[in-house]
Parts: sequence; C-alpha cells; structure tokens
Amino acid sequence: MMTALNLHHIQSLFFFLSFLPLIAFSLRHFPSQPVLGSDGKELKLGKPYYVFSTLFPKAHGLCLVDNADCPDDVIECPSFYTNLIGLPITISPLSPSEDTIVREDTPYHISFPSAISQNCSDENLWYIKEDEIPNKEFVAIGPESQAEEFKIQKVLGGYKISYCVLIPIPPTPVCYGIGLIPQNGYNRLGIGLGVNLTQFYFTNNVTHVHNHHQAPALPEVVNNKLPSNHQVS
Repeated sequence: MMTALNLHHIQSLFFFLSFLPLIAFSLRHFPSQPVLGSDGKELKLGKPYYVFSTLFPKAHGLCLVDNADCPDDVIECPSFYTNLIGLPITISPLSPSEDTIVREDTPYHISFPSAISQNCSDENLWYIKEDEIPNKEFVAIGPESQAEEFKIQKVLGGYKISYCVLIPIPPTPVCYGIGLIPQNGYNRLGIGLGVNLTQFYFTNNVTHVHNHHQAPALPEVVNNKLPSNHQVS
C-alpha cells in the first residue's frame, strides 16, 4: 500500500527530474568566466601570449634558464638577460573543443613555441619535475607524454596559474598555485611548502608594458631566446 510519505517522495523525485534538462542547459550555456589579458580582451586557445609576474615598473616575462645546452627549467627572466620579455605561452585544451576562449578554473596544457628547442628537440610542454630542493617541485618543459594539467584562476588584479592533479580515492581534484622560488640567482617557477603564490598577467602586445617596443610577429629564435621587441597576435 502506498503511504502518503511514499507518495510525497515520488512527487519530489518527479519534481527534481523535471529540472534536470534545465540544469544541463544551464551548465552547457553558462561556462566559466573568460581569462582576460592586460588589455581587457579574452584570451584565445591556441594563440601565443606573454606572461608577466608584474607589469610595472618593468615587466619580466618567462624564460628558460641559460645554464644548459638544452635548457628546460622555466624561470622569470632575470635582469641580466638581454631579453626581459621572454617567451610566449600557448594554452591548449586537453581534448578537442568547440570553445575558443581560455576560461578560468579549466584544465589546460601550456607550452612554449616549438622553435625554442630547435637545436635540441620539440619538447616544449609544461610539466612539474622534482629537483634537489626538498618539498619543492619545478615547472619545466618536456614531451607531450609528460604534459601536466594547469588551471588559470582569478586572484585580485591578476591570475594564478595552478598545477592540478586528481587524487584517486575518492576522486578529488587538488591544485597547487605556482610561485617563484629563488635558486642560484634565478627565480624558478615551482610549487611546494613555503612558496608564495605569484600573480600573473597575460598580453599579446608588449608595447604598452615593456619599454614601448613595437615588434613584428614571430621572428626567428636565436639561441633558444626570442628577441626582446617581439609582439605576437
């Protein structure tokens, strides 16, 4: 015999199920907020952008450490480099997507231009590697098989870049914000205990953030470094 309580549960279930198409529609049509460049424009997937940890008084971008024949450690461009703008990154979806916008809190692959390793290999995707410093790991470039997932998350006036992993039991995503870790005269990008999170800013036009340089698109790479007056589009 169906009691009034059972009838109430059934009615509640039908009421909930009636909203599932609306919930699915909402999730499908209201994606995460777009990531914005320093000019206020939405970042596009597959397009190159420079990344800075500060915009003023002088912006320092991302470079590769120059103490190896085939460098792979990602650092903040130091003041003694001739190129302070650094290398542009490209943000790519983990799988084919119709969305063309880079969005907050969404897992992506990040890479440098393949031309930077023209004298070594085409290993240019970001991953996290262990090193000799305890409780810290560092951002480096490697092959596609090592590529890690990264998310871009809004903080204050800029964004943080986070390295994300999935804990299997129970399945839980965990993200670690990337900061700058001083070592041997360089600020290496990395994660770990005591690492201060760094705000990052994105632009495809370095004219208004670095010495007012105007530059052409994608010049030839020399000695694993792009020239300092480079602008991408």
